[in-house]
Formats: sequence, structure tokens, C-alpha cells
Amino acid sequence: MFYMVALGAIYRRESGVDKVMSSELDIKQLKFIDNLFKGKSRGQAYMEAGYDVENTDVGSAAATRLLKNVKVGEELERRIRELNRINRVRLANMSEAVLVRLFNLVKDASSSLFGGSENSEQSLELI
Repeated sequence: MFYMVALGAIYRRESGVDKVMSSELDIKQLKFIDNLFKGKSRGQAYMEAGYDVENTDVGSAAATRLLKNVKVGEELERRIRELNRINRVRLANMSEAVLVRLFNLVKDASSSLFGGSENSEQSLELI
């Protein structure tokens, strides 16, 4: 993932697609947020975003201040909401797949127990 600035807007390339980002945050702030979502510590995320600090302890203190920035907080919340939405869709799809597999297992088992598709259909109706 990389960022570019053009015509006063920040674009983020993600999966081959350019997405316009809020111009209210600068590139370092966006990279900092990306690094947090990659699981990096606050200090490491801050340093790898391009901020000039002596070490991760100083970076962690500076990151704490940056996280209090309203616009940074809003972007974090927006991304968390988006991840939650994506996860709900994935969970629904997985649940549906599990139910289909479970139904097929029950159908196969009842077919084996009752010895034929006509009898197994009747047994499934009883369930």
C-alpha cells in the first residue's frame, strides 16, 4: 500500500485501486494508522510512519499525543467500523456455508440410514 498526493488530495493504492483519502490527515498520520492496524506498537507505528524520534519510547509518548488528535481518532473509528462491517459479512457467509454443509451431512447420513433418496427425503421432512 502506498500514498500519493495530487491536486490537494491524498490517494491510497490498495489492491490495485486508488482510493481518495481525507485530505484532513497528512501522509504520516495515515501511515501511522496503517501501522497500528498492522499490529505494530504505538512507538513503532509512529517511527515507521516517518516521524523523527530518538527511540520507540519517545515515539510511544508522541503517538499517545497523536491519538488524541480528533481527526486521527475519527479515521481510526471509521476504519474500525469498516472492518466490523466486513467481518459481519464474512461471518454471515461462513455461517451460511456451515449450515449448507451440515444440511448435506444430515441428508447423506439419513440417506445411509433409511436406504434411499425417497425414504431420506421423508426422514428429513420429519426433522
